Amino acid sequence: MPLLDVRDLRIYYELHGAPGAPALVLLNGALDTIESDWAHQLPALAERYRVLAYDHRGHGRTSRSAEPFASYDQLADDLAGLLDGLGLARAHFCGFSDGGITLLYFALRWPARVCSLTLVGAQYTNDERTLALLAKMTPERIVARLPEWAARLAQLHDTHHTPGYWQALMRQMLALWPVQPSLTLGQLAQISAPVLLIAGERDGFGHIDQQVAMRRALPQAQLCILPAAGHPVMNEQPDLFRIALLQFLHDNETL
Repeated sequence: MPLLDVRDLRIYYELHGAPGAPALVLLNGALDTIESDWAHQLPALAERYRVLAYDHRGHGRTSRSAEPFASYDQLADDLAGLLDGLGLARAHFCGFSDGGITLLYFALRWPARVCSLTLVGAQYTNDERTLALLAKMTPERIVARLPEWAARLAQLHDTHHTPGYWQALMRQMLALWPVQPSLTLGQLAQISAPVLLIAGERDGFGHIDQQVAMRRALPQAQLCILPAAGHPVMNEQPDLFRIALLQFLHDNETL
């Protein structure tokens, strides 16, 4: 099992595709893993790219930290440390939800490392609608009302940590979200890399109006809204998602 020590973590990662191909880094969403977010996409992406995917701190096979989730800057530091450890100077990046948010923070701090960004259902700030929705996502509510999801979270996380661990992980994330992300449109305007925004038309988190605002603020952005899809659009519309992502990457391969 490939593991890399990065400061206070032991990060689980996977490499797919030919070593000489252009590098593409995939970032999972909160409470997700490589398996849950990218299983439908990895085989096709690895035909053209050297794909790096990893489990975020405390997620899946990556170790937990002694300290709680402090900020998205912390998650961006983890990504930078992983890239340094693997000797990867620049890459294309694609992040879902929290992974996309992490990439915004990463791109602001390390712009020279970014060939392109694909942000999937990501937001630059949590508005009142999102916070109201997140407030309902307590572990107790999920166990009571969404037992299949609770079982899935236990499979993804508890099997690599301890029974009930996913509930503690969710509480850490719930403590972070009212505070961050807290970026401004002015900060987004500083990101010069090409950006593809992808969202499902039924996404309850990455609201379409916020996606439009991000497209206008980012200097080189395009927006792709996929039909009949909610938040995990790469799983709900895998073929349409893959077509959009591969076309964008192809258009920006020379960067």
